[in-house]
Amino acid sequence: MRRTKFPPEQIVELSNSVAAYIAEQRDFFMPNARPVTPEYKRLLSPFFPADILDQVRVIRGRASEPSFYPKLKTAGIRKAPRFSQMAGITFQNVVVHVEPITEALLFHELVTLFSTSILACRDLQSTMFAVFSEAALTRKFLWRSRRMS
Repeated sequence: MRRTKFPPEQIVELSNSVAAYIAEQRDFFMPNARPVTPEYKRLLSPFFPADILDQVRVIRGRASEPSFYPKLKTAGIRKAPRFSQMAGITFQNVVVHVEPITEALLFHELVTLFSTSILACRDLQSTMFAVFSEAALTRKFLWRSRRMS
């Protein structure tokens, strides 16, 4: 399989698309999302700062697939992750979960939230896209949905 390198301007364009998708999904789910329950806050407080636990919201739902996926396919990425199939996904401070929320699932999503609160979001997205595209093109990644019990 021929490896394709993305030019910097294409990485910037796709990174901007990722940022827009995350903001759109957050705005869609935020009005009906609820704060983390006091029980989960108590269980997770040894691992995360109180301000993170206070600002996160959770909602049961299913994320839509990004509108930029056809561009990825055209660029040679055939197996992009299916967000609608993920057990949970974090959009800024909103955790959308398909399956019933568990401590393990919420912990995993809070790691994402905490990581992006520390790192510059756009730089992180650009780096994640570059890593993902390289891995997808060289078939080093196998994306699959997580099932948590």
